[in-house]
Amino acid sequence: MNQINGAQKMMKINNKMIDNQLRIPGKIFSILMKPTSEEDFRRIDKISARLSRKTYKGLKSSLYHF
Repeated sequence: MNQINGAQKMMKINNKMIDNQLRIPGKIFSILMKPTSEEDFRRIDKISARLSRKTYKGLKSSLYHF
């Protein structure tokens, strides 16, 4: 049980670190993690346009290689 809680805390910390590095609000980050509707994909396009290409490529590759 404690190991699970520790893992969840680490995930939260890692997500915060990623959010801070990319300056992406958590809501947008969760959309990037699990895009569902067409609107989400459109938002990702808008976000990617705002992020530098290098950062977006790094983010995209890290998200889709789980």
